[in-house]
Amino acid sequence: MKSVSRAIRRLSEVALIGALAVVGLPLVAGNANVASAAVSLQCTPSVTIFGASTDNTMWINEHNEPETGANSMTGRGNQGGGWSGRVLAGRDGHVFWLPGNGELRRWQWNGSTFHSYELLQEKRWYGWDEPANVNRITVDANNNIYNVLSNGTLEVNIYNETSKNWTVRTLATDWGKYDLIFGSGNGVIYARDPAIGGGTLFRYQYDVANQRWLGYNRQLSGGGWNIHRQVFSPGADIIYGITSDTGQLTAYRYDPHTHTWPNGYTALGTGWATIRNASATTNNCGSTTPADTIVQCKPSVTIFGASTDDKMWINEHNEPETGINDMWGRGNFGGGGWSGRVLAGRDGHVFWLPGNGELRRWQWNGTDFHSYEVLATNRWYGWSDAANVNRITVDSNNNIYNVLSNGTLEVNQYNETSKSWTVRTLANDWGKYDLIVAAGNGVLYARDPAIGGGTLFRYQYDVVSQRWVTFNRQLAGGGWNVHRQVFSPGADIIYGITSDTGQLAEYRYDPQANVWTIGYAALSTGWSGIRNASATTNTCSPLNPTTVTRPTVPASAIIRPQGLLNPANNILEFAFVDELGVLKRGVQRNQGTELIDFQGMAGGDAGGVTFTGRASATFRADGKLVLAANRTNADAFTYTQSGGFNWNAPADIRGSMVSSPQLVKGAGGLLTAFSIDAAGKLWYATQVSTTGDLLPWRQADGVAGSAISVDFTVIPTGDSAEIVYRTTGNVVEVRKFQNGTLQAARATTGLVAAGVPSGVAFADGNVQVVTRGADNNLYTQKESANGFTGWQLVGGLTVKGSPSVILNPHGIVEIAARGDDDYVYRTGQIAPGSNVWRIWETNLDSGAQTDPSLVSVSGTECRIFFLNQSGSYFLVQQTPYTSDPGAAMSASTARTSKQARKVDAKVSTGSVK
Repeated sequence: MKSVSRAIRRLSEVALIGALAVVGLPLVAGNANVASAAVSLQCTPSVTIFGASTDNTMWINEHNEPETGANSMTGRGNQGGGWSGRVLAGRDGHVFWLPGNGELRRWQWNGSTFHSYELLQEKRWYGWDEPANVNRITVDANNNIYNVLSNGTLEVNIYNETSKNWTVRTLATDWGKYDLIFGSGNGVIYARDPAIGGGTLFRYQYDVANQRWLGYNRQLSGGGWNIHRQVFSPGADIIYGITSDTGQLTAYRYDPHTHTWPNGYTALGTGWATIRNASATTNNCGSTTPADTIVQCKPSVTIFGASTDDKMWINEHNEPETGINDMWGRGNFGGGGWSGRVLAGRDGHVFWLPGNGELRRWQWNGTDFHSYEVLATNRWYGWSDAANVNRITVDSNNNIYNVLSNGTLEVNQYNETSKSWTVRTLANDWGKYDLIVAAGNGVLYARDPAIGGGTLFRYQYDVVSQRWVTFNRQLAGGGWNVHRQVFSPGADIIYGITSDTGQLAEYRYDPQANVWTIGYAALSTGWSGIRNASATTNTCSPLNPTTVTRPTVPASAIIRPQGLLNPANNILEFAFVDELGVLKRGVQRNQGTELIDFQGMAGGDAGGVTFTGRASATFRADGKLVLAANRTNADAFTYTQSGGFNWNAPADIRGSMVSSPQLVKGAGGLLTAFSIDAAGKLWYATQVSTTGDLLPWRQADGVAGSAISVDFTVIPTGDSAEIVYRTTGNVVEVRKFQNGTLQAARATTGLVAAGVPSGVAFADGNVQVVTRGADNNLYTQKESANGFTGWQLVGGLTVKGSPSVILNPHGIVEIAARGDDDYVYRTGQIAPGSNVWRIWETNLDSGAQTDPSLVSVSGTECRIFFLNQSGSYFLVQQTPYTSDPGAAMSASTARTSKQARKVDAKVSTGSVK
């Protein structure tokens, strides 16, 4: 055979349509949305390919750089005749020869010639050159021989080089559907089903040492493999195929980590039509990482089945991560009486809801049930009703999730020490789902029966941070309505029982790659009589779980208080975190007075955890004041007023965020808290109702943008909000937030910003932003139809900290800021929309410790609030600016503190206690 040199062609014809053979079961073939992963291949410089021809001569070729798919072949020519029967290459140049007389002989190629053969076995290996068998025998990278018998049994034959003995194990009994198998690494076996998609490959991996399947029945994307009459491999999931028509040799490579075909295919040349048996040295290539290690499971999963006659049946499914059909029954345990709803939890726990309002918990110890505990009474009713039976589930930490009749999703957490329950509302729109199942730590699958014959959506809730790590991910495929029950042992492994035949099937989803690694694996039948089936929920777990890391939130100096007006009584409220880390509320004693009463909400605890950063406050729809602040351990808390100086118990809304939460009232009068995580992403938590708690944190959807720093401001605009922020690159940007989605950023240019940018929103939808620059001057600009077109210097003052900005009742933008001399100053436009600003004014009250908070009170009044370094407060009463050209000065006019205009204003000072 001549060396072939042709142009490289890398196409994607491997990625053809994949389909499932079982009619009516979910179509969950892989898709192209996959995670990237670094896969390191190690190959010898070339792969040795052995070809026994139709005239029984041996031709040897070298394929150079096999891991790249390069079209570079070197021919070594004819190495002699007599190679009848079946010829198979193994590791280290070994070539196995089955001449047809029952013998198994092994030769070894040393690179230039063959050594004399060894007779490894006799009177056993018959018929492997027959058409029905020739492609159903293969050798892996460790010289283990796999073969499929005529009855569909898959065997592995392991040779002991020391004792010269063979060990034969049966690995499966249902491989009669495969017409071709080939080894592609250490225990990696590919099998072709000719009846699916013009020939579809399934990938398996068997661990010989531990006698367990590491990967089982993974259907690969694409079809059309029937065009190859021979397929073989040098290892590491590199595949060669020879076509039946032209004898074309083609190279492929599959990546089991990303579930993709990285190179498509490379045509290596024709001329292989006369090769009867082709194979390659099976350890020429290897991978530096295991092929399929995304989950780890206990040897078997215990499946509990409460039957229609109220008996408990227990079965074990071995190696649940693989999809192998290997089950054994333990029989009937616990006698009868298992009426109501039965659900398995972690560590053999079985929860029983008999229907009388009780929640009881038993524990299976492997041979029997312990006596039960009553965990709750007078609450758990109706969960065996047809409408509810599939809307309750237990995760791998024994947290119980349930959907109420009004569509509310709850999580119920049991405290083993206090023997008490904590119930949290997680969502209020789950009425569309008729089935939920927990499949790990906070992992929930929900079925919408109205989409695609039943479509699954995947969620993941992190209990510690109270975040939705994954929310509303629609999974590929449909048809899940065929299952009347679905349950899980964890790690995104799912069992389903069909409504018609009672078939038990297994699936496995990879959330990192977003593919089904087990598309469908049929297990046993006979489950029609099982009313409630469930599995021990922590049997399996992901090796690299998605987790939320609690960030470091450093304690900060006291910063700007938030001031706001109570519209019900025109009384001012203030919120801030003081220098001791205490969250404080200040309330004006009476309308119009300068006297403020202060109330310490909460401070540090024994662990040294205190509040930090900016406090936030707003009024709920019923007029109750709500405060929010972050603690140094990254847990955020809210405090809701019950009346006067009385407050409800604080709500720990967690978050694990680096920024302080910012509360605003939005669409429908619902409060929303906004915060920033360690990656600079915006998260939000919205009330379940106008007087309810905040739902878990969700990351804002929308167009990806720059990382957001902790310095941001939220401007409510009716049914939406404008997020004004400084990026981690110190650029000011604005993004509209609406219905959980961030729109594209509107970026400013030409300024290196510092501190917290502020802004106001106008009726035309445009925003005017004000920020401190890196040079400690203040700058502003307003959006127009052309976006942000340039910064304007608000001159005459160098400042510290961050400005406070309002749009006063006369349409004029006003700014209050702390000067570098620790005086508090105020300015404003001379008229609405003007680029000319008034001379900075001050009361010459020195020693400001915080930035000022500027609050519009009424048409004839505004207030400036700040704290000084002695712990006293200042409440300055002033009149809002109106159009007054005589008060203006040029933005470039310089000033010192003594040159600033002194304001005749009503000022009250007092101690903060």
